[in-house]
Amino acid sequence: MMQFLYGPNRFLVLEAGRSLEEAFRAAQPEGGVTRFHLEEDTPQDFLAAAAPDLFSQARLLVVISPFSLPLPAREPLIAFLEAQETDADILFLEPAEPKKNERLFKALAAKTRRARLRCRPRPISRSALMLVLSRGIKARA
Repeated sequence: MMQFLYGPNRFLVLEAGRSLEEAFRAAQPEGGVTRFHLEEDTPQDFLAAAAPDLFSQARLLVVISPFSLPLPAREPLIAFLEAQETDADILFLEPAEPKKNERLFKALAAKTRRARLRCRPRPISRSALMLVLSRGIKARA
């Protein structure tokens, strides 16, 4: 399953991602979590880790800041999303407000469950976040 969380509040988006990582670790203690900061890592590192593996255990790949890539470097990521050939759970976190007319946003919106997280007076709870993602609706302030 692929999920996409984004919003202008960096702390809220990263905290929601961390909550989902903890939930994954609790549900899959033998599984692994790998984080990719695309401001530092390359898309090829992520694509290599996302490749299907017959003998792998459950795994969660967390991709942070996919929109920080220059436009030409996003093409392999868009092609991956369109092909969707992976057995891993993938969580895309964008701690900014991406432009909705970009190809990467459209690919993520089409292939993932997404939630836009806004500033709230209190942090969003794990149960509220899971409810939002299960319904496939946008989070509201």
